[in-house]
Amino acid sequence: MPHKLPTLPEPEIHHISPAEAVEHIQALLEAKQERVRQGPTWPGAVTTQPSPDTPDPHAPMPAAGGGLSSEAAFGHALAHERGDQSKRKG
Repeated sequence: MPHKLPTLPEPEIHHISPAEAVEHIQALLEAKQERVRQGPTWPGAVTTQPSPDTPDPHAPMPAAGGGLSSEAAFGHALAHERGDQSKRKG
C-alpha cells in the first residue's frame, strides 16, 4: 500500500475591498510617476529635460510626400523592381 503524504493546510486568503484596491493602484501609479520625473538612473543615462523646441521622439512622423504613405510613395517603384517574381515560370 502506498504511503500517503500529509496535506498542508491551505493558507488563509485575505481579500481586500475595491476601495483598498483603488488606493493601492493609485499609490503604485504615483510612485511610478515620481520615478519618471526623477529620470533614468542607470549609468550613463542622460537626465536632461526636453525643451519645448525639441520634437517628441515618440510622436508619429508626418506622412512624407504630401500625405502619401510610404507604401503609396514607394510601392509602385518596388513592384517594378521585383519584375516577374510573382509569375510562375514554365
